[in-house]
Amino acid sequence: MISKFTVTYNGLSKTFSTSVTASFLESIFGVSGIIGLELDDSLIIDLKDKDRSILSGREATLVFEKLSQNSQQKKSMTKQTVTRLSTSNVTITVEGDVFTLLMKGSNADFSFDSIHWTTNSVLNPESANNKFDGISVKTKDFNEKKISKLLLMTKNGIYTILGLPRNDLPLLYYFQNNNNTENLKVISGMAHPLHLAHGNVSTDGKIGLLQSYWRINAINCAYLSNNNNNGGKIFGARIGGFFTYTWGSNYGVDSLGNLCSAECCGCGITDTVYSPMTSGKKSFGVRQAHDSNALPGGGQITSDIHIYGL
Repeated sequence: MISKFTVTYNGLSKTFSTSVTASFLESIFGVSGIIGLELDDSLIIDLKDKDRSILSGREATLVFEKLSQNSQQKKSMTKQTVTRLSTSNVTITVEGDVFTLLMKGSNADFSFDSIHWTTNSVLNPESANNKFDGISVKTKDFNEKKISKLLLMTKNGIYTILGLPRNDLPLLYYFQNNNNTENLKVISGMAHPLHLAHGNVSTDGKIGLLQSYWRINAINCAYLSNNNNNGGKIFGARIGGFFTYTWGSNYGVDSLGNLCSAECCGCGITDTVYSPMTSGKKSFGVRQAHDSNALPGGGQITSDIHIYGL
């Protein structure tokens, strides 16, 4: 069955297949210069992209490259929208390397179950900068730029540089791979996501750090399985790892066999397993099960994070 979505322009609404072309839309609405679609939550879909799954069942408006000269308001809107479709071109130099901004995460906008990790969406790229301003951003570089290293940086200037398994793929690839775990290599900076979140290296002897310290899709496979009482639920991080403090390490394993726990930290956290879940979703931080805050330094930290690639 072909997925459908609805486009509204100048009061006229039409339903189309998600595989629709720009030229066909132009013929239907009697316009020219269509380059994309804007969804009701401000996501911009470039019509050159082949993956249109995010459009299914949604409502969208047209995005133009250029419009007629007799509409100053439309011209202004077009200039803004085209900027939002572009790559970020925002960089930062750390330890002699120049990294490109891929994502700025705030609040719970980029929790584990956010569509932005697994689709070629773009979010607020007009706000792409190195400021910690509380605005979440995802650029096309996240979807397209081939990278070999990640730089994760907090608002305190504390960072971790991580090596990816390959150097010929964009970051998006790793999250479209059926939630399979990939181990990451610590190149520089904070050795464990808990240190990055807390801003220090804790000396509390009760804290255990589960290897591999940094992982992509740090998630317990048992909770994703439909063969147990927790089928389809999530506990873990998109980029992060696990630790032990209140609970042990007998909480299953990820797809590589790494141990998991009921305490995780890093980027893109979701907990739909251990209620209550008042603080169960966050773009970056620390999550202890059951809303516990027993961990020294805080067990329910939510903070901003910037993710760069090289």
